[in-house]
Amino acid sequence: MNNFFKMLFASCLGTLLALTVGVFLMVVIVGGIFAAFSSNKSEEVAEIETNSILHLKLNQPIAEQTQEDLDFSNFAKFSVSNQVGLYDMVRTIRAAKTNDKIKGIYLDLPPMTPNGMATLFEIRKAIEDFKTSKKFVYAFARGYSQGDYYLASVADSVFMHREGQLFFTGFASQSTYFKGMLDRLNIQMEIFKAGKYKSAVEPFTNTSASEASKEQTRELLEGLYGELLGQVSKSRSIPVATLRGYADAIQIRSANDALRLKMVDRLVYADEMTTSLKKRAGVKEEDDLEMVTPSELFSTLKKKEGKSSIALVQLDGEIVDGKGDRGQISTERTLKTLQKIRKNDDIKVVVLRINSPGGSAFASEEIWREVSLLAKKMPVITSMGTYAASGGYYIATPSTKIFAEPTTITGSIGVFGILATIDKFMADKVGITFDRVKTGPYSDFGDPTKPFSEMERAVIQTYVDSTYGQFTSRVAVGRKMALSKVLEIGGGRVYTGVAGKSLGLVDEVGTLDDALAFARKSAKLPADAGYREYPAAESAFEQFVSMFETQVARMAFDV
Repeated sequence: MNNFFKMLFASCLGTLLALTVGVFLMVVIVGGIFAAFSSNKSEEVAEIETNSILHLKLNQPIAEQTQEDLDFSNFAKFSVSNQVGLYDMVRTIRAAKTNDKIKGIYLDLPPMTPNGMATLFEIRKAIEDFKTSKKFVYAFARGYSQGDYYLASVADSVFMHREGQLFFTGFASQSTYFKGMLDRLNIQMEIFKAGKYKSAVEPFTNTSASEASKEQTRELLEGLYGELLGQVSKSRSIPVATLRGYADAIQIRSANDALRLKMVDRLVYADEMTTSLKKRAGVKEEDDLEMVTPSELFSTLKKKEGKSSIALVQLDGEIVDGKGDRGQISTERTLKTLQKIRKNDDIKVVVLRINSPGGSAFASEEIWREVSLLAKKMPVITSMGTYAASGGYYIATPSTKIFAEPTTITGSIGVFGILATIDKFMADKVGITFDRVKTGPYSDFGDPTKPFSEMERAVIQTYVDSTYGQFTSRVAVGRKMALSKVLEIGGGRVYTGVAGKSLGLVDEVGTLDDALAFARKSAKLPADAGYREYPAAESAFEQFVSMFETQVARMAFDV
């Protein structure tokens, strides 16, 4: 019998090793093909035809950083393409402004934008600058959400499908509350927080929003809505009060209402939209439109290679400890990046582009430390994206200067922790009970299968309070602000970029472009000085290898 198990084990081990080697070889072979294919694609430069139109089809989320994108929809004909990031999109629109072959921009919008208002603000501002070239900007959608319309309103002419709908009713925010369900399941949530406005834990403790949560949400929504109304009013020459009236009375109930109230300029079918574009671009009806994608136009721009005195550091996603995943700000990757920059004497100024709702307090402190060391050597300028809240604001505090966009959600200077105890749930609903033997009264500290003692609650709350004290002191020192003022505006409360500036949390309301311009000035560099992005975007090959590493890890775990 022992020999049988030995043989069985050896057979399983051999199979596993063979599988691992096979997967490794496949990664090498197929990955090599991807690498070669990707390299060739990255070197291709699109040819721009005369009377072309830059086609901005914004039906996908725009990331902060340009990435090579793998398309596996047809493996026999897999493709690699550049998904142009936000600032490179701005650069592309700027290039279209001066390219004689580009006659205009076609904003092709989805019924519901997948992008936040801060992203749309960056693109909107770039298009406003584009319009100074006297080239045309047309916008079209089968139906407009308020976010889509915020962007579309900057166009010379706003088109909508004849049977389309413009949803213009104001902003609302809804949260889901789980307390009733948790009570029924006998699951007890242990909440620890510092800051009465830190409302992320309320769904687990309340059946509805607290007054403090409603207060800050109302102010935040009014700030965002005010930005939308102000920009639409400016572009469409409709008073803000009139726009509010349209929304409050739901006056736009059909496509004809939108036309009558001058929210759109023309109602057309898709083929009529094509005809309008041809006429505006000077293309004959029988000829095809020459549409240029952002990726194609981006390929014609000069690459940012080699040494640069400006480092643009992309910090996008949740802040996490350790290695993290793609789309997260991990300490392992971020600390290495910042240390590498600090040791590079060629770099004279750093721009941090932060787009993060926060995350781990410990990870935020580690990143704060590296940003602080960096700021002692050179100017560090922060540009905030859609979010720079909680930990996202924490890591910005050592900056020389902070820029935020009008609709950036920032602040949230507060700390919380949440744990669950499941002993009653397991006993009453599942029939499982627990018992334990321990060497001391708190040897099982934090075990979710038993109730928390008052001592345990006190210990955790002390940690949360200490972290909050550290957070507020970082803000006070970084912003050169009295601690009493920080405590007054802190408490976990969130603000728009405009409100953040009025409170001293932000220095300037502006775009990433504005932050880069200030960085050049701070380092006494030419106005056209380039920059280098850190960390470098993952190539198609690196994405491919990473995907297989994940699959191999899962296979090993399953075995």
